[in-house]
Amino acid sequence: IAKHLNKILALLLVVLALFFIFYPHFQRADSLIETKLTSYAQVKDAGIWIKQYSELSDSVYSQSKPQNVYYSERVTYSFPENEEEFIKNVSTNRPKYMVLSMFENHPPWAYAWPQNNPNLVIPVQAYMRGDQPQQPALVIYQFNYTTFPGTI
Repeated sequence: IAKHLNKILALLLVVLALFFIFYPHFQRADSLIETKLTSYAQVKDAGIWIKQYSELSDSVYSQSKPQNVYYSERVTYSFPENEEEFIKNVSTNRPKYMVLSMFENHPPWAYAWPQNNPNLVIPVQAYMRGDQPQQPALVIYQFNYTTFPGTI
C-alpha cells in the first residue's frame, strides 16, 4: 500500500508542478486571444459596407483579399507590385473601390497613391484605430472614372 501511495503522490506532484509551470502561459494566451478578437474588425466592417454600397458585378482592390471576398461577396484583386500595372488593371477591370489598411502589407507606392492622385479616387469611408481613434486603420476609396486615364 505504501508503494502504491508513493506512486499516487509522485503523480500528483508532477501534475501540480505542470499546472504551476503552464498556468501563467494559459492566462497570457487567454488575454492575447481576447485582445486579438477584434483586431481585424475594421476589415470586416469595410467588407460589409462595400456589400451594402455596391452591386454584385462590382469589384474591389484590397490586400485583405480573403476577408474582403468573404464579407463583401465581391470580386477582389490584390495590389500589383508597381503603379503602372495597377493603372492598367484598373482601366481594364474597372473596380468600384480601393481599400487601404494598416492590416496587410501593401506595395510601397500604394499608400501615397490616393494623395498623389486626388482626382482619380474619392475617400468614401474610413474606420479608425481602436488604440488611436484619430488615426484611420482603413480607408475605402471610390474610383472616379470620369478622370481616370485610359477609360471612356
